Amino acid sequence: MAKIRTNIDIESVYLEAIMDRYGIHTKTEAVNLALRWMAGQPMTREEALAMRGAHAIGEIPVDGEPTPR
Repeated sequence: MAKIRTNIDIESVYLEAIMDRYGIHTKTEAVNLALRWMAGQPMTREEALAMRGAHAIGEIPVDGEPTPR
């Protein structure tokens, strides 16, 4: 998996909470953990519908089993 380097502004209270809760020692590890967790969460139908105005998806797919890649 490719890595990229970027500068981001993060609320320190959230970063510190993640680091304390999970015993993480670096900011990079905390951000990676949070991103991996969020990327693994399935989107609800309401969240998908909310994206409609962002032109992120053209048509809402019918709910069902995911298709294999």
